[in-house]
Amino acid sequence: MSHERRQEPVLKPVPRPFRVAHSLALVLVLLGGCEETEAPITQLDAAHAKLATTELLRLSGLGIELVTALHEGDSGSQCPVVERDGDRVELDYGGGCPPESGTTLEGLSGQISFTVAPATGWFVGSFEGVGYSGHAVRGALSGNHFYEAGLARFDVQMSEIQRMDRDDLRLDALLQIQELEDSYIINIEGGSLAGPELPDTDISFIAVTVQKGSLDSCILPNAGSVELRRSAQFGVLGLSADTVAAGRASFAIGEEEFPPLVLCP
Repeated sequence: MSHERRQEPVLKPVPRPFRVAHSLALVLVLLGGCEETEAPITQLDAAHAKLATTELLRLSGLGIELVTALHEGDSGSQCPVVERDGDRVELDYGGGCPPESGTTLEGLSGQISFTVAPATGWFVGSFEGVGYSGHAVRGALSGNHFYEAGLARFDVQMSEIQRMDRDDLRLDALLQIQELEDSYIINIEGGSLAGPELPDTDISFIAVTVQKGSLDSCILPNAGSVELRRSAQFGVLGLSADTVAAGRASFAIGEEEFPPLVLCP
């Protein structure tokens, strides 16, 4: 009886360059699996809603002060110092002073230059370092000032607004401001906050009411609402007389209610 010897298959050695490349690829895969990456903030939350709201409120206060001072006339104001040269007007708050318009008791600083069309009241301007201590901004604005039934009204577009101390925030807003005897009513269409993470936040003010003399670096409205949209989420802040007393605003995202937001520290 003959026995055939079974021949084992011969395994050819893997070329060394292939083995090195394969080992390197495996190491990269393993290292990649251990790497932690932080996803960008894309959702609306309480912190971002507060940031967007307070930034637009502060910007509204500055808008009211600037157009009010622009239309005060040659009243010999010491704050801001008003200089007129033909159609050009400059407002200079220097290093900080409480404006004589009475819109705020807090000191303002910076300079703004306007060009005004005398026949229509339309104006365009740019400003640098205008604002309150720690919250100065640069940017551009344009608009008009007119009267409706004896009441003053301003339409102001504020564009490419950037805080001097932060290069990761940009604001835009079309403000419609009505001046009453003791307050201002602010509506904002097309407001937006770009940053600090994508995507942008769309912001609207609906009949937000603030008392005269309270337009400082932390504004507490006593009526109206703020609507915010970021990514697919929609949030609403409710403002009332209790807001001024408690410094808080109701806050909801969609159908979910959240604890009230503290607008001022």
